[in-house]
Amino acid sequence: MRILLVNNTLNSFSGTELYTLDLAKSLIALGHKPIAYSTDLGHVAEKLRAEGIPVTNDLRSLGAKPDVIHGHHHLDTLTALLHFTDVPAIYFCHGWLPWQEAPLSFPRIYKYVAVCDLSAERLIVEGGIAPEHIHLLLNFVDLERFKQRKCLSDKPKKALAFSSFMNKERVHLIETACRQCGIKKLDKIGLHIGKTHLKPEDILGEYDIIFAKGRAALEALATGAAVISCDGAGSMVTTENLERQRMANFGLSERHYPYNIDTITNEIRKYNHYDAEKVSNLIRLKTAKEAAVNNIVNLYNEVIETHINTKTDNVKLELQAVSNYLRWLRIDMDKGIPSGLTLKQKLMWIGKKILKNAKGLIVK
Repeated sequence: MRILLVNNTLNSFSGTELYTLDLAKSLIALGHKPIAYSTDLGHVAEKLRAEGIPVTNDLRSLGAKPDVIHGHHHLDTLTALLHFTDVPAIYFCHGWLPWQEAPLSFPRIYKYVAVCDLSAERLIVEGGIAPEHIHLLLNFVDLERFKQRKCLSDKPKKALAFSSFMNKERVHLIETACRQCGIKKLDKIGLHIGKTHLKPEDILGEYDIIFAKGRAALEALATGAAVISCDGAGSMVTTENLERQRMANFGLSERHYPYNIDTITNEIRKYNHYDAEKVSNLIRLKTAKEAAVNNIVNLYNEVIETHINTKTDNVKLELQAVSNYLRWLRIDMDKGIPSGLTLKQKLMWIGKKILKNAKGLIVK
């Protein structure tokens, strides 16, 4: 099966970029032919190529059409759908807040996938997607890559802030809270808070407590660390709250916790190395990559079969969907335009935001 994996960027090592990388490697191992597409290529694109996975930033370069489009991000997915006019698609929503993750409604998108309950809710309330068309596939982790450590310390000695989104203010609060709890050193990994690390699996096992969210939290839990979710302002992941935290993708739903030192110290003091080990065992039991990828491949096959059995001429419906999308895009762009710009500057601002992602929007 030839699968076009669409992402708005293949540059930094975070979020959907790493999801695309892990998925593509697994698809290759199963004998499929993934191709990664993005208009913003960089470090992850290089890594994909090194793994033998084709990458392109121009859909005109592809000599054979894909069997299915796996779409992340609305503008890029629509670009692929309009370029390949008879290819079915599946659309993934990975986040509640990012603009790029907004739902896309289009006739050839036959299935929608959410990675947590909040992203499923976004598909329903923002995209008008009926719940029966949404599949919940929680994030997976590569257990071969992220090995489980032997044991944790009785008391936490080393901590790590592991996030591409945490800001300096939050890091300062976490550092202060750690010192108050006897943790003298807080290391940092992330685009905005310290240094990036191309192989976090090599170092996560060195830390007793890791502050992380999303896939980063999941990977940290798989190694056996005690994890405080949502960039340090959430709660310690325990056997008691694990399922709720998984359904929230170890993230946004935890943000009812106030950002202050007392809150963070209270969560650090919940550290229990026995419970952390149980949590890690459960994570490794429930989030194996192989089962998740098999589920995704099954969805690909269902989408392809549905498209073959769909006899309706969708040209009119597709043009209407594009019209509705452009109307939404224009209104949504207006919301984000900086104040104080002239009309010419506003048009330039909108154009740059669209063109950054729209290269290759040409129908064969």
